[in-house]
Amino acid sequence: MKLEKHRYIVFKVHSKKKISKRDFIRRIWKSIDDLFGCKGAADTGLWVVCFEENEKKGIIRCNLKSLKPVKAALIMITNMTRRVPMMIQILGVSGTIKTAKEKFY
Repeated sequence: MKLEKHRYIVFKVHSKKKISKRDFIRRIWKSIDDLFGCKGAADTGLWVVCFEENEKKGIIRCNLKSLKPVKAALIMITNMTRRVPMMIQILGVSGTIKTAKEKFY
């Protein structure tokens, strides 16, 4: 059995209000589930590696095969709740956490 290759997406959240890591993770999963369903969400291998609440920056890991759908789901997020608008900017994609942090974080 071959190991799946991963990609690390570095992103920045633009919002006027502070966003907790827990709420952010819930919102990502909701977006992916809405766009691709339960099976599609499970196939992404999505994992939030880190999220800095103060800087509103983070790194997400996903499978190489699901990189484009995950990026699309991130871009489609326009609000945290109805009253908290937000936008996610993808800063870059890398094959390792070390390179992701050095280049984009």
